[in-house]
Amino acid sequence: MGWLWDALADLTSLLNLHGSRHTSTGADPVPDATGVAGGLMSAADKAKLDSLGGALVLKGSIVVPADFPTLVAVQVGWTYIVTANVTDSDVAKTNTGQTFVTGNTITWNGVNWTITNDTVGEGTISEIVADHVVLITEGVILSNPAPAAAINVTLPPGATYIPQHLAVKDKARCSGSVAMRLTIIPDGAETIEGAATFVIDSNGASVELVFSNGDWSVT
Repeated sequence: MGWLWDALADLTSLLNLHGSRHTSTGADPVPDATGVAGGLMSAADKAKLDSLGGALVLKGSIVVPADFPTLVAVQVGWTYIVTANVTDSDVAKTNTGQTFVTGNTITWNGVNWTITNDTVGEGTISEIVADHVVLITEGVILSNPAPAAAINVTLPPGATYIPQHLAVKDKARCSGSVAMRLTIIPDGAETIEGAATFVIDSNGASVELVFSNGDWSVT
């Protein structure tokens, strides 16, 4: 039977040699995989993959402030799915004071929570018929039905606003009338394109705003 073991050893050696021929340093290397073609994983891509291992750990969902972890226990990478509008305000928990909306995925970065999903930020939709102070979770403000008088829409402090964009629209199609115009007013010293107010003064018109560095911009 010795000849059989020798033959198996020779075959194993041959297979190992064949495999090494197709690595990046072999005589006949298989190309690295690309975005459009299959292949081997490069050393650089392997290092990137290893760096992700265990970085994000899904711990569950958050509905109320008490669902946040304690500051002592929370670890970098702990991730939660927010299933109701909630503020991290429980003094026995992480208690960052941050507010999140339904659909946010949040991850602890060692200091506070970071929104880590790119589908967040749409916000809620509200229809108004009178002066309105925008909530930090509202993403769309619709004037509907026709108001009895002009409407002031007051923005929250930009730094506290959660959705990525705020849209304000004359859904009732009556802002062409001076008596029914929509005037958007930023908080405090903040501005809209450098101005103290922004007026929607044509029927059915709308505006979309984003906040950055103390100023709301029209997009």
